[in-house]
Amino acid sequence: MEMAGEHALSRVAYEEAARLFAAALKALQRSADDRRRLDLLLGLGEALARSGDAAAAKKSFFQAAALARRLDLPEQLARAALGYGGRFVWEASRGDPHLASLLADAIAAADRRRDALHARLLARLAAGPLRDDPDRSRRERLSAEAVEIAEEVGDLPTLAYVLDGRYAAIWGPDALDERMAIARRLVETSRRIGDRERELQGHHYLSLAFLEAGDLGGAERHATEQRMLARDLKQPAQLLYAMTVDTTLAVLQGRYDEAAELIPQATAVGQRAEQAMSVIYSLFERYMIARDRGSAASLLDELLAAAARFPTYAVLQTLIADAYVSAGRKADAHAVLRRLSASAFSEIPRNDEWLFAMTMLADVACEVDDRSAASILYDLLLPFQEHVGVSAPDACTGAVAHVLGRIRLREGAWDEAREHLQRALDINQRLNARGATARTRYQLAELLFQTGSENAAVEQLTSCSQAADELGMEWLAEAARNLLAGRTPSRAVSRTFVFTDIVRSTELVAAIGDEAWENVVRWHDQVLRELFAAHAGDEIDHAGDGFFVAFSTPRAAIECGIAIQRRLAEHRRVAGFAPEVRIGIHADQARSRVGTYTGSGVHRAARIAAAAAGGEILVSQATLSGANGYDLIEKRSLQLKGFRDPLPVVQVAW
Repeated sequence: MEMAGEHALSRVAYEEAARLFAAALKALQRSADDRRRLDLLLGLGEALARSGDAAAAKKSFFQAAALARRLDLPEQLARAALGYGGRFVWEASRGDPHLASLLADAIAAADRRRDALHARLLARLAAGPLRDDPDRSRRERLSAEAVEIAEEVGDLPTLAYVLDGRYAAIWGPDALDERMAIARRLVETSRRIGDRERELQGHHYLSLAFLEAGDLGGAERHATEQRMLARDLKQPAQLLYAMTVDTTLAVLQGRYDEAAELIPQATAVGQRAEQAMSVIYSLFERYMIARDRGSAASLLDELLAAAARFPTYAVLQTLIADAYVSAGRKADAHAVLRRLSASAFSEIPRNDEWLFAMTMLADVACEVDDRSAASILYDLLLPFQEHVGVSAPDACTGAVAHVLGRIRLREGAWDEAREHLQRALDINQRLNARGATARTRYQLAELLFQTGSENAAVEQLTSCSQAADELGMEWLAEAARNLLAGRTPSRAVSRTFVFTDIVRSTELVAAIGDEAWENVVRWHDQVLRELFAAHAGDEIDHAGDGFFVAFSTPRAAIECGIAIQRRLAEHRRVAGFAPEVRIGIHADQARSRVGTYTGSGVHRAARIAAAAAGGEILVSQATLSGANGYDLIEKRSLQLKGFRDPLPVVQVAW
């Protein structure tokens, strides 16, 4: 029966092979021949794994490992450990308590022998359990050693295996060209030895690498090769990953109905073979559809449950933060962002999901107006401005340049924002990423309005609204129409603009905790709004812990600023604490449209506020000339970002 089982495996009759190996084991129950029992357990595990019954396969390999340890058989222990890890070299087996220790034991038992099995063990450890480690150095070193050993021994099947592991181990935003070269070599080597399973993996890597590079033709070509090989192999795990890539491309291109049909099919195929990850892939794909269609908040509970189940899977935290934004829970989103930004986002492993995770967090930083986090993310993402944010193999955010443009747009760096957003538009259109293209058109329209190119902005908004309607992105279509309606011909007005901001807010949050901070912000907002109303101020915007307010006269604005600082000081005296607030005031001409003001005067006011210290009221000299009678502390000259000439300002006593 053992030979019959081997023959059935060679004929791709996996269920029959498993039945035969199981029967042979049963016949051996009363025998003391542990050596033969070990071989049968290994054969049964292989047959079960290929049939897609991952749980039963793991059980068989785990028993084989225990027996190999007892019999002191390092080669069989290595085979059991590798088999326990599943069909994929890169499978991290998140939440599995045994894989890492099995591989470590097998490596130790091999006693540093530089043979094919040792190379496979090194590659499997590097590409799997170590892939979630933020420190990449060990997995890069072990995977490089594995390739070196495989080349030394000249074993092509092992070379194909360790090339697979090497790609996964170094998979991150860096070295895209190197990764493509490894994947091409993997395909070539696998074809030479007739290893269709490993060849399929090479095409899988290449399809996602071409997608990351913004090459839709290359991505689709290798996805087709992967799909054809998966159908020939008839192994559920390989079918799952081929279907997942197809679903990712469908979601990216706005073929949501097609994707919605593929998702449950892929989950059903993968439930036996890769049950845990098939559920995660389904969740990511459903989330990206819901995100485009404005219902991401509906999946928040599922995301939280998944994060509890897979605590090392850091990319889930980025979706949770994004879902909080969708649910209107910006304070919760900001809490997640602050926790991750405290270590400059080093908790996010620099692996195959890093670009996706960083672009999601950059969107969150813009939504909650965390300029510090946005600045860190901008610097991290800038080297990859030509890339596409891909989470292998289940999600894609579109061009990385989109979020770079959003960040620069919010900072008022118009030229850089325009360059990034135009690049994002080009990449997204090249990918036929219809939802991502519509989002970028909206951001580009905002920029064009800010810089006075109203006709071009209207053109972008019209295209955005049309695409959003076609895709069922009702929230974006409505936002585009509202922005378009609000951009009626502007009129020139004179206003005094006030910007306020709590200083050292990051340190304060760290000192008092998220819950106490939210109470402070709530009290701060209430007090300032009361004083704005008392001085006839028109609140234009409120983001994070700052306000943008317009007043009809300089005197009203300065009186309000003084009232704010005095109220905070009084609360500090009575209650022992109140946040320190900086205030910048500038009167100027601006363009007035529904609900907002634009123009250089607004930007001057914002930059004056940014130059103030906690407890200060900084007023431009020209503004103060229209409101005499205030005590002054000092005069300064500020070189404001984006403006050529220095601006004289004064600090008003309160």
